[in-house]
Amino acid sequence: MFYLAFTIILLGQFLPEVVVANSLLEATASEILPQLKSNDIRPREYVQHLIHHIKANEKRINALISFYPGRVLSSIKTTTEYQKERQCLNGLPIIVKDNIDVLGYPTTGGTPSLRNSYPKRNAPVISRLLSAGGVILGKANMHELAWSITSNNAYFGPVHNPWNLNLIPGGSSGGSAASVAARFAPIALCTDTGGSCRIPAALTGVVGFRPSIGRYSQEGVIPLASSKDTIGINARSIEDVVLIDGVLTQNSCERKPRRISLREIRLGLDRSTFLNDVDGDLYDVFIKSVQALTNAGVQIINIDLSELLALDLANSYLIYYYEWFRDLDRYLQASPKYPIPLSRVLSNVASPDVKDAINGIQNGTLRVTDEKYNSIMNIVRPELQRQLRAVFQQFALDGIIFPTTRLTARLIGQDPVTLNNHTLPTLDAYVTFEDFGSTAGVPGISIPIGLTKDSKLPVGMEIEGEYGKDEKLLNVAAAVKRVFDPLPQPTDVVFKKH
Repeated sequence: MFYLAFTIILLGQFLPEVVVANSLLEATASEILPQLKSNDIRPREYVQHLIHHIKANEKRINALISFYPGRVLSSIKTTTEYQKERQCLNGLPIIVKDNIDVLGYPTTGGTPSLRNSYPKRNAPVISRLLSAGGVILGKANMHELAWSITSNNAYFGPVHNPWNLNLIPGGSSGGSAASVAARFAPIALCTDTGGSCRIPAALTGVVGFRPSIGRYSQEGVIPLASSKDTIGINARSIEDVVLIDGVLTQNSCERKPRRISLREIRLGLDRSTFLNDVDGDLYDVFIKSVQALTNAGVQIINIDLSELLALDLANSYLIYYYEWFRDLDRYLQASPKYPIPLSRVLSNVASPDVKDAINGIQNGTLRVTDEKYNSIMNIVRPELQRQLRAVFQQFALDGIIFPTTRLTARLIGQDPVTLNNHTLPTLDAYVTFEDFGSTAGVPGISIPIGLTKDSKLPVGMEIEGEYGKDEKLLNVAAAVKRVFDPLPQPTDVVFKKH
């Protein structure tokens, strides 16, 4: 959409208003931003379109915990003011997961005890976005305390998948991904510990980027496991991810993906490990996508990650069990109005699956000793990182690809789930492929590659990169994504005349 403003003018003359509004909703951040800066589209008018659209859909999707339209509109400046203050995002609206501190909003973490927990300052990532002229549009619903991957929140209500309201959007950043998929905003901040940004991206048909550990500040974020936690980005284009990554790392809106030839790209794929037990329809979409990459000139290299994946699966959950209470308590002790006792937060948890995990840690079933934890962090994790580096170096890879998830979205409340005639816990089913990269601390990105034939549900392809080479990964992802057609609008989102 190179001439978005011109197109909208023509549409406004010859087509109904609903078409004009839909053009604004469909625009990515990278497409709308030049029009905001030129004042062809006023920031306030653009945000008003999004607010009308949110009001038409939010009761159905339940993607947001906090949404204050009046406050949002009053915070928007004119284009002249943004330019005078050199704020390059020029009023671009952004939704933020509700475990990230934003002044004026409670940071609920999706849990009852924190529903009135107002931070005394913005998280550093929020300060950067606001300094660049971003506008916080709302706080996104999530799996309670970011513990799992369905976003079936027993206190604030479940987030619904925009492609089918009966299905989960994934999690724990389900509200962030669903907001972007439903066109509530072009950008959302998520968090990712073991797939929490990338899994919902795959299930809702958007992009989900997890950076290298430490690339973004984690200050002002409710933690789950600090050694694996990171803020991430949900968007509908790689260009938008690069835009926001540039703001968060360089205070710049000028970053764009470097265009590279598909014939230069070498991607590793372990077929036996990653394609042995996945949904049949999902398998078909993924295999066709791999063939499309091959036809476009990408080199697909056979690799073996079975030992690495087994090493991660044997140890990863132990990191969560050890770090969760410790790290959450540190965050609560710094809360401005309390400190809030950890015991109160844990005892008031509403979601049954989160309660079960808490009970397991408290009664000793899931408790991890200091000795075991130190062994994982000092021996196991470095070995996993070494093995991953060795694979990249041995095969001169630019990335490793696999299906982001083993299965498409399932029914809200369905646990366990059925996969190829056997049942397994929902959490285990979805995080199997995602977690090793989180443990290693490397960057990963999920991109939408198509819809399943029968159920018409999105499928995501993960591209895993090397630690610290985030920009290279984003360049590769931008090239790969060009091979695939964009997805249509989600089927269960209402696009109506305002």
